[in-house]
Amino acid sequence: MNNNQINCKAIYDRMVENIKADIEQLGVTPVFYILKGEENYGSNIYMNLKVKTAEECGIVAYIKEILPNEVRDKYIKDKYNSDDYWRLKDEDRIKLFNDGYIDYGVAILQLPASEKMISRFKDNFTDVDYLNNYTLFNIIENTYKEYEIPATARGTITVLEEELGNLSGKKIAIVGCRSETVGKYLSYMLLNKNATVSLYHSKSIIKDGEFENYDAVVSCVGKAGLISQKHFGNKKGCICIDIGVSRGDDGKVKGDFDIDIREHQRFTPYVNGMGLLTRIFLMASVIGKYMRDKILMITDNGIKYI
Repeated sequence: MNNNQINCKAIYDRMVENIKADIEQLGVTPVFYILKGEENYGSNIYMNLKVKTAEECGIVAYIKEILPNEVRDKYIKDKYNSDDYWRLKDEDRIKLFNDGYIDYGVAILQLPASEKMISRFKDNFTDVDYLNNYTLFNIIENTYKEYEIPATARGTITVLEEELGNLSGKKIAIVGCRSETVGKYLSYMLLNKNATVSLYHSKSIIKDGEFENYDAVVSCVGKAGLISQKHFGNKKGCICIDIGVSRGDDGKVKGDFDIDIREHQRFTPYVNGMGLLTRIFLMASVIGKYMRDKILMITDNGIKYI
């Protein structure tokens, strides 16, 4: 491993052990639902990776389809001659679950998804992605709980604090500040920590030497090689957090930072980097929800409250 590469795997492994300890304290196995949106090859890969991460932590993860209420209701009517899901016997609800009919629980919706899927998800499930305006408001007001923030932003803050220590007064640039999954949340989180934050977006003109006086640059645009060594001038040791993964013209996965930064700057790899941390901090949000709220969960082994 390049000496300048930030070891995201070490953070991941430490978080796995922390989550296992939390589960032991909780005394039950948390259940987490990954709800399929529209069919998408990339999304299918991401879902399976999330299941793998959950298993490493001791969390049971199910990939399920999110189906319209009318489809479920017709199925119940035809099979059980009932109009009320909640009047069914527990064993019948388990059978429905196994058939792919699920209406509640700690979950995320794997995008892309239709507006109807998104609406039903918001109405029925406990979302642990926390990608919504309510979360953003709490971050702006600095009233959020640690486990109630988007996983990628939480992972980014963790890396920055491990590399820079106290972020107060540190100069940090966010390239991709309008990102609905990272940039918007991260900018206010850094301001809450008294960092000096500069915001760039996909249309910003980044000049040579632009980041020479910065302590860290976070990029989540998704444009291969957007930032290169020339943008750092004579700077060495800048923390470069690469979130914006894309595919180059050759079909290979690439990051927003060109590989020419690696000789002089500290960097997260675009493979097994921030993707790892996003998944593990998602699991931290799952266990955080279980430890602080009363959760109804349905599994192959039965239905229980904790």
